[in-house]
Amino acid sequence: MVFHDLEEPIPLSEPYHLVICTFVFMFIQHRKQLAEEIYRLTALGGFVIIEINPKKLAYGYPIHVGSLVDLFQRVGFTICYTNQKYGFIARKENMTWRGGEKHNTFEQ
Repeated sequence: MVFHDLEEPIPLSEPYHLVICTFVFMFIQHRKQLAEEIYRLTALGGFVIIEINPKKLAYGYPIHVGSLVDLFQRVGFTICYTNQKYGFIARKENMTWRGGEKHNTFEQ
């Protein structure tokens, strides 16, 4: 378990095969920065599970699963499963760029 200000770079260097963020993103204003850190810390072929609280919170920032899915796709994750109310599962795969498009080159 890591206790750290998530709007700053996370002081870890080893990649992880599973990263779980439960009720985190609704309290983070700079979500792209955190998504990039999660990408950096996720091993190739590793999974990320993102869960949000769909209720209106007294504290925090409004959030929708769709906007987080778009963000994680832009950062480089492949979305494996989405629940539009509660979250999603994504995988970090090896992507190469050919002709301006992403092509999946992950070998299982």
